[in-house]
Amino acid sequence: MQLRFFAMARSHQQQQDLVSAVLQGQDPTKGISPELMVSHLQPCQGYRDHVFDPEATRLTVPCHWRSHYNRYKFLERNWRKGNYSLIRTKVDAQHYIGGLLISVDILGLTAYSIQLLNYPMYIKKMDTSKDVDAVSVKGNLLFYTQDRHLICMKRFNLSFTKHYEITVPTYLKQHSNHRSPTESTLALKITDKFLVIQDLTNACFLYFYDYKTGEFLRKVNLHTYTGNPCPQFTCLEAFDDKVFVAFSLHQHYIMIYDFKTDKVDVKVETSLRSSELVVSKNFFCSKLTVNQLEKSCELHVWSVHNGEEVDLLCTNRHLPVLLTADDKLIYSEHYTVYVRGLVNSNNDVEFTVEGRLQSMEPIWGNLLVLNLGFSLQLWDLSSGQKLHTYLRESIEDMWVDDRHIVVKLTSRPWSTTAGYIIGFW
Repeated sequence: MQLRFFAMARSHQQQQDLVSAVLQGQDPTKGISPELMVSHLQPCQGYRDHVFDPEATRLTVPCHWRSHYNRYKFLERNWRKGNYSLIRTKVDAQHYIGGLLISVDILGLTAYSIQLLNYPMYIKKMDTSKDVDAVSVKGNLLFYTQDRHLICMKRFNLSFTKHYEITVPTYLKQHSNHRSPTESTLALKITDKFLVIQDLTNACFLYFYDYKTGEFLRKVNLHTYTGNPCPQFTCLEAFDDKVFVAFSLHQHYIMIYDFKTDKVDVKVETSLRSSELVVSKNFFCSKLTVNQLEKSCELHVWSVHNGEEVDLLCTNRHLPVLLTADDKLIYSEHYTVYVRGLVNSNNDVEFTVEGRLQSMEPIWGNLLVLNLGFSLQLWDLSSGQKLHTYLRESIEDMWVDDRHIVVKLTSRPWSTTAGYIIGFW
């Protein structure tokens, strides 16, 4: 019955009328979404905005469709089994945040919606002589920092307009904080509650703003909690209402500032300098190193609520550490990946990978994507089983969201393909 309706709508106008009827709820074929109706009428519609070359319209083998109807039925039966479309792209992106591929050059930023890659959105830099230090996306807002300025751009359809600008004040007395000239001037973190900026030339102050409007909320002098001497700050992270700050002042410390109560709730002393912070709702962990040349480092885990140490482990300083929403700690050492439950340790697993682990990202709650530099692997966190291997390419970087894996390839002068988008159904 559904196919008869589509067969009758032979002309483009008839197809458009049928789609309009579907969107208005007037079509008698119930139980099928408007998106699927459109895919029947225009089988490449879901891919046309993604592609730069004709080959990219094809799904990977064995998903070669003989008819549009069979294609739909195959997806309907198998999308939960890991079937996917592999799309090549020419976008040489440095970031993938909030559904946007973002590239940065000397003139400004270019953002591409992952759904509309052939409609670039250009953003001119405030000062073309300065580098863009940090980029972040929250909803329909894009943030970037340049020198002492934070610029917020708001997206309207396929363009960005300037929403507001924040300039961090300059003080006569500045503390270098052992900062390299090539490092960023501002550290930026955004949560659902606020936007926080730390001026790395005078890192003893935190500036809080409403990220939606740019309204100034609060300035926090960290000397209140660290004492008069100016400490060396090493890491800044934020989650929900809390800001995590690592610093050294004769000894090494990590403290948690609660924006809601305007005070430091937790302060822990560490034996070594913190080189990286990873935070979640209930736990936070830090890599502690003696110096930056050593590969191995200590990995300490504490409770956010009382600062009690939960675990002490060993990991590779160059490899990622993850804290998941269900309180699992994922870390690696050499070629082994460990999945440890911080609340319930009955389902701890570990597995060994063949290759050099570059990065990893959790996806869909209980799965993990590993970047091995020459391929991607999908693993089941609950069983420690490898589910699939993607690509055989030289991979520079990888990002994930709930429906896509975005891959940036190592630059090759003879290839026009800058990366791949793996879209799951």
